[in-house]
Amino acid sequence: MSDEFDLLAARMENRRAAEDAERELAGFDEALARLSLTDAEVPLTREVLGRPQAYPTLAAIAWLVTAATAVFLGLAVEDRLEPSHPSLATAGGASAAMVFAVVLGSGSAWLLTRTRAGGEAARNRLVHVAARTVLACARVHDVHDLARRAGHMRQLDRSYRQLEQAVLRAHRARATMPFSSPRHAVARQHAAWVVGALRQDIYRLDTEPDDAVRKLAAKVVLLGERYAEGRVGALLPEEALEGAEPVSLARRALRESAHMALVLVAAVAGAWAAQVGGQAIDASKGLQAVLLAVGVVLGGTLAGGWQRASRLVELLPGK
Repeated sequence: MSDEFDLLAARMENRRAAEDAERELAGFDEALARLSLTDAEVPLTREVLGRPQAYPTLAAIAWLVTAATAVFLGLAVEDRLEPSHPSLATAGGASAAMVFAVVLGSGSAWLLTRTRAGGEAARNRLVHVAARTVLACARVHDVHDLARRAGHMRQLDRSYRQLEQAVLRAHRARATMPFSSPRHAVARQHAAWVVGALRQDIYRLDTEPDDAVRKLAAKVVLLGERYAEGRVGALLPEEALEGAEPVSLARRALRESAHMALVLVAAVAGAWAAQVGGQAIDASKGLQAVLLAVGVVLGGTLAGGWQRASRLVELLPGK
């Protein structure tokens, strides 16, 4: 019975993945039509989008191992504190488990979903993000009502930020170069120019939105196809980079790393504070779980804003 249930669950998951792939490809084709970009030849992009995506098994295993280890660590800390500090034992154990799970679990999940260790799903992530960005461009292009367009433009900004991050990591995620290859430096510098060129169109969304959104979509379609071809050192042609200013890779990396580290620390601190508060008011276990979640969200949001705090969710399995 258990084997039959597992087989049925696997079939349902495969069917759902196939339906998601079909829906994503149809949305991409429709967006190209709405943007008058149907002449774009993107066979590899369409192949990637039409292929069902399965979440890397290694990432799920890493999270399970991390969660189990975090529970045992929390119990060990609780047992150690029980004789001398019984009132803090449960809070200390839960806090230790939370710290371990957030830091190590998020780190391992990031490695397996954003680097070559994640296999095909990680390698193809830029293509999927590019497709979502093109769809967001089509929605902005179609709507002329200011109130509705504003919402679509915010969504385009969110998709673009993910695309920008994927472009800057393309030379590693595509897995066409060894880790120590000197080709990384050239590809990384090219990615900085590509992001600069994309930003030219993003900046024009507030002055010439119709023209800017179509040109942005055309560039995104092209770079997505070239990435699928493995051309990470030529995501856009030289003429598309004219007049662009490359982004500062070192400054951007340091700033973003510092912000995300602060968000992680604040989220853990918020969870700890919520746990201590729950113990102080003798809250039930169900309420303590709710307080922990609220503490994580509140701490991360106060430290880095909702956008950065919400990126913690991207580190969870299936995101």
